[in-house]
Amino acid sequence: MILRRLSAELRTQNWTTIAIELAIVIVGVFVGNQVSNWNEARLQRRQTARMLEQLRPELALDIDYFESVRSYYRMTKKYADIALAGWHGDPRISDAQFVLSAYQASQIYGSAPIPRTGR
Repeated sequence: MILRRLSAELRTQNWTTIAIELAIVIVGVFVGNQVSNWNEARLQRRQTARMLEQLRPELALDIDYFESVRSYYRMTKKYADIALAGWHGDPRISDAQFVLSAYQASQIYGSAPIPRTGR
């Protein structure tokens, strides 16, 4: 009895309408998923751009810092060359020049963190 009633109900259904509704649901889920993916990609691009903008000033500070370190060590090398020449007994280097150059060459440029402003 139940089986006959079930088969009668299935025969009276409009299968074309059911197929169309199923297709609409599947397409809707696909479109919703695609829109969500596009939105996520857009948000990630925006966040990446914002992070790059925040990173640029810090990189500029780091570049300035390392340029000053390079300049410092360029000068220190000159003092080290003079001190080494004095150490080897170069007559052109006075005792005062040797002491001053040895002192200057022994100084270490600090590697302390760069103070940041605006934080």
